[in-house]
Amino acid sequence: MRKLYTILLFTVSLTGNAQGAVQKITRDYFRSDPFTSEFSVFLKHLINDPTIKDKVVIPRTDTNLFYMHGVYTTHNPFFFKPQKVNISLTEIEIKYVDSLPDKDTIMLYELVVISENDPDGLKDVKKEFEKLHQRFKKGFDNSTYKEARSATEQTSEWHNYFFKAYAVAPVSILWMKPEDSNETALDIIIRLKVNYNQAVLPAPYLPDF
Repeated sequence: MRKLYTILLFTVSLTGNAQGAVQKITRDYFRSDPFTSEFSVFLKHLINDPTIKDKVVIPRTDTNLFYMHGVYTTHNPFFFKPQKVNISLTEIEIKYVDSLPDKDTIMLYELVVISENDPDGLKDVKKEFEKLHQRFKKGFDNSTYKEARSATEQTSEWHNYFFKAYAVAPVSILWMKPEDSNETALDIIIRLKVNYNQAVLPAPYLPDF
């Protein structure tokens, strides 16, 4: 009984600290914060946000997972003026590893800023990407990095941020310059799960006592 109580206290403390670090990002960069209220309240605020145009909302059904996408008309938390700022909330299937459930669903909450694919636009996106990395990495236990290159140039960079006790990276940032496109994109990705009408971080591990 004492062992179970210790595990529960450890898990509650760990979850609170980790979620607080992620919420600093959602608070500063996203107009609708999934961690400050019940998830249904957050979802209503997001879907009915008057500053979002071109909305597409696909409710969850027996055959479809939830999807929402739109374009902000005024919201821009970045230092440069982009062509547009997209917001999306996408439910996806995910497979865990080891002893966790084989299959589950989580939400990808994404803020994507689009800039022109020219030297100035690319410079702004890369500068913001590095600025975000320097700020975000302080709140996490570790991170991973990868990049992609074409035959002549770098086309994307990606950071995933982790907490030691979690199986899934709750936050990622990336920039990319698709070939044959006149746009460059910077993406902040928040991964979350809905439990009992509350947004939580996905897939924590329990400590091995």
